Amino acid sequence: MHTVCTSLSVLLFYLLGYPQRFDRILLTYFSLIFLARFTFFRFLLGLLTVIATLYFTIGFYYGSPNVAVVSAVSETDIDEIQEFCSQLPIYFYFIPLLLVVCFILFFRKFQFSKIGNYYVITIALLICLYRPVKGILKYQPTTFTRITTTVLDNFKYPFFEFCLDLYSSVKIYLTEK
Repeated sequence: MHTVCTSLSVLLFYLLGYPQRFDRILLTYFSLIFLARFTFFRFLLGLLTVIATLYFTIGFYYGSPNVAVVSAVSETDIDEIQEFCSQLPIYFYFIPLLLVVCFILFFRKFQFSKIGNYYVITIALLICLYRPVKGILKYQPTTFTRITTTVLDNFKYPFFEFCLDLYSSVKIYLTEK
């Protein structure tokens, strides 16, 4: 099970278009180990993983969500979508489908064991909080809004970072439009 969770943690960064970093992979691994035992989080992680596999093609070519990706998606018509899809290699259609099936089976069939070692939990939390605390200490924000923004900008969990990047890119795109 630990090998599967580690592999899934590494794969998620490729799917979402983010660079591989040890702390991000470790954070994702610990979240899979801790949270996937609960039905709600298992469903949520499964749904987010399906979204990541569907984003794979865009993430492979263009990286993580940014203003250029958002503007290209929002201003594309059917002919451009067909042209884009016709230029993709055939395996770009099968890889996301295969990954979705594998992830659904993984989240439905695997039993996630309970980790009772409090040292492991403490290390996972310290890894989780390292970058946000470092950002607060480095920039020394003074208001609640700045503290929140600093924490959100430095929290490098792939799904959270993906949603935050997508939200900020859409916000910038709408402002420019």
